[in-house]
Amino acid sequence: QAPVTVAAKPHYFCELHVLRSIRNFVDDVPHFWQSSELREQVASGEILHIDPDFFADALLQKLSEGSGTVRELMERVLEEHPFQALCQKLLPLLQPPSLLAILNG
Repeated sequence: QAPVTVAAKPHYFCELHVLRSIRNFVDDVPHFWQSSELREQVASGEILHIDPDFFADALLQKLSEGSGTVRELMERVLEEHPFQALCQKLLPLLQPPSLLAILNG
């Protein structure tokens, strides 16, 4: 069921397709990324656990489209964290060939 239907008829809540609903919001609702609802869910981490690859791909797509807002936010996050802390989080995520390329310099 669509989120609008569920809002009007809560007994359909068990039929709500959460992932599809989120993807539709990302694609069709221009202010989704700036919404207070998304911020609350990201702060708790719950929404990102649904499909982390999807959100990473969506951010990368926004960056490739030249979204200044996403770029500014990413730059701010990168500037606020020490380089070593970022490496500790990112290096374990690399595929072996990419990690080997970095090690070989």
